[in-house]
Amino acid sequence: MASLNGCQRLMAGCLGGAIAAFPHTVAAQSLTDINGHWAERCIQHLQQRDIVQGYPDQTFRPNEPVTRTEFAAFVNRAFPETTEQAFAIDYRDLDETYWGLTPIDRATRTGFMTGYPDGTFKPTRNIPRYEILLALVAGLNYVPQGNPQTLIPQYYEDAAELPAFAYPAIAAATEQQLIVNYPNIRQLNPQQWASRAEVASFLCRALDTTGTIPSQYIVEQPTATPFNRQPPRSIPTLTP
Repeated sequence: MASLNGCQRLMAGCLGGAIAAFPHTVAAQSLTDINGHWAERCIQHLQQRDIVQGYPDQTFRPNEPVTRTEFAAFVNRAFPETTEQAFAIDYRDLDETYWGLTPIDRATRTGFMTGYPDGTFKPTRNIPRYEILLALVAGLNYVPQGNPQTLIPQYYEDAAELPAFAYPAIAAATEQQLIVNYPNIRQLNPQQWASRAEVASFLCRALDTTGTIPSQYIVEQPTATPFNRQPPRSIPTLTP
């Protein structure tokens, strides 16, 4: 990501804000495609808090995938007071003209997101479910209390699809009850592109919004592990 002077950063932020803010005219109660959806209450709750928005045609499109840039914008709005704990990264596939430069920069500085070993961010890449959870665990500084190698197979039938380096983060997410699996609670589907509804559900759990997600889809331990936030640490490196 090329370094920005003050004027360039302001222009990029204004452009990104204009694109992100365009759907704001859609009221939560007017969305036409979430009535009866399993994540309806969560989506409405987040929209009322201006964390997610609908589109100008009064749809939310809950089953559409989310790009890495879009998630950066979501997580910044969900956790606006998070302290910056890392340095900005000059991702080589971003420049001053990209509308998502400001949300990506903020999500990187707060520790929620990082790039790939080749120095790219891949801003338009659809983000898989396990990367959403990696981001939330990294940004919230959660660490697992139990043995990830034991916990993951205990809860997920498709544990073999999860990259080995992601086990500790997914174990921590499980202990903190961040994970929502619809329709089968035993299927993590880690490599599946995260839908807008799924991203909303993970954010609702991270924000501890009780009652917004049907309990039968929340992965819960018999006894919830108390939140355990640790000092800032390194963010897991993603593989391309």
